[in-house]
Amino acid sequence: MRELKVLSYVLIFLSIVYQSQQSVNDAIIEVLHHWTYPDYLYPSQQARTVATNQQLFIPENVAILDTDYYFSNVTYTKRVFVTTPQFRNGIPATVSEVSRELNSRGEYLLRPFPSWDESGAASCDAARSVYRIHIDKCGLLWVLDTGRINTFTNPSRGCPPKLLIYDLRNGDTLLLRYEFPAGVINDRSNLITLVTESYRDDCQDSIAYIADVNAYGLVVFDLPNRNSWRVEHNYMYPSQHAGNLNVAGVTFDLMDGCFGLALGPGDAYNRRLYFHSLASFRESWIPVGVLKNTTIVQNSDLLRTQIVLSEEARTGQSSLEVMTNDGILLFADLPKLAIMCWNSNTPFKRQNIHVAYQHDENLQFISGMKLKRDTALVITTSRLQNYIAGRLVYPDVKYRMIIIDDVHNLLKGSPCKDPYSSSRPSAGVPSNRPRPSGQGQYDTDNRYESGSSSSQQGPPSRVKPQGNAPVWSNNKSTTKTKPSSY
Repeated sequence: MRELKVLSYVLIFLSIVYQSQQSVNDAIIEVLHHWTYPDYLYPSQQARTVATNQQLFIPENVAILDTDYYFSNVTYTKRVFVTTPQFRNGIPATVSEVSRELNSRGEYLLRPFPSWDESGAASCDAARSVYRIHIDKCGLLWVLDTGRINTFTNPSRGCPPKLLIYDLRNGDTLLLRYEFPAGVINDRSNLITLVTESYRDDCQDSIAYIADVNAYGLVVFDLPNRNSWRVEHNYMYPSQHAGNLNVAGVTFDLMDGCFGLALGPGDAYNRRLYFHSLASFRESWIPVGVLKNTTIVQNSDLLRTQIVLSEEARTGQSSLEVMTNDGILLFADLPKLAIMCWNSNTPFKRQNIHVAYQHDENLQFISGMKLKRDTALVITTSRLQNYIAGRLVYPDVKYRMIIIDDVHNLLKGSPCKDPYSSSRPSAGVPSNRPRPSGQGQYDTDNRYESGSSSSQQGPPSRVKPQGNAPVWSNNKSTTKTKPSSY
């Protein structure tokens, strides 16, 4: 009997190890961090008690939406940062660094960034509500502050939207605080996603492209000139037929406009910015040189000739996306609980879109995605569908930071890497899991997305999917856990 008990403990331990670090092809996929409920490293137990009693800290209200990391070549240490938007009250900080201290559940405590004092300040000088961050090749931490608070209860504009840039290489020095002016943003604006490009070693030539999800547009920020301007087009709007989502059995409405952004390969003029609305099944793109030309972007007739809408639609809604240097777009498919890939040298058609990685447990609502130096893929999942629906269950892990060490190894043998090989399986073959209710009735009809389409020519870095089927098999069986367990 004692031997059986010891064996059961060993099996449980091995199961935990298997879930946290596995491999697909030659790619190592690791759940680097996970949280049941985010918790904070308070200065003292008294401070924690006061915060809890005054409802300044309500653990179930804290939702981790995005993560990113900075590796120092000087100290050889990795610093991990997370965002927790002010969706509801009781959220002590909106940007935090993952400390090395653990709570009683063995989960790493968060330390408000840049400090407790600034995170708790009532002044608008500090960040108030941040959806996503970005750490560039120069170690600059870009903090995009929406300024909106109590998003899911009593939404209001606590502070003007702004951009903060910290230098992580030099003592976390604040290099820039930039408030977006009226005309660039409006009362509906909600700035949630950003990508940056730079061609200098010091990144002082950086341009940022920012998604305005509620006011349906893009904002371009010019760092050298401390200037910004707005771009609007109907492709940045949500589709009325794509606002109903089903994620892991939870159905909800979310009419979000421009959301996912990815920069393609190329130079400062010809590379493309890919973008899509969350409530949409289409992808669009535009040369960045056009976005940098304020004459063109302010002329709707000229702009219309430069933006391309994909020929066909996805099967499901997507949140975030990134693109590799060889032009492979990786994007979240929310209903599929998967990361899909598409080679931009081929038309955006279903036969050219394939599953790169799928996991029923770990990929529930991808809310963050980064590609570090064209190698490591950083994924944040938040089970936001349960947060929105009020279906959070205490014992379940809700927030995960997943790192795929080499995305090119993940894609090894993929149709996305070798799109013209006739021996490759087609992702057009549906999986044998049931189609979620409320999805698919519009996804084959292009008329639900307005605008002309155009064929596209090519552009001018540890958890295994369940089962042993090859990652590129489109007929593998997956088992969906019951929605009541989330």
